[in-house]
Amino acid sequence: MKLDILQDEIEQQNARFICFLSDTHRYDFWIFYSHKFYGKSMVYSLHSGKLLLLCPSELEDLNNWQVSLGVVDDDVESIFELLKQVLESSKVLKPQY
Repeated sequence: MKLDILQDEIEQQNARFICFLSDTHRYDFWIFYSHKFYGKSMVYSLHSGKLLLLCPSELEDLNNWQVSLGVVDDDVESIFELLKQVLESSKVLKPQY
């Protein structure tokens, strides 16, 4: 089988690790910002093992991230606010290109 490399680039990425603790659950997220995803951040949940591309406006759609990131119903509002704050802060990162 022949494979053609379509793209192979190295970029400096900003990464942020955040650990949230609620009354009953712990949440550990890695958040990576890359200019390759049109301003969206990559949010990786260490507990669920899933990665999502998210921007602050997409947090309104709970079905898009709650289950994938393993957030229980009781914690959705708090995690929403914290993720929104974190994702909005990624907008101030320096452009790389």
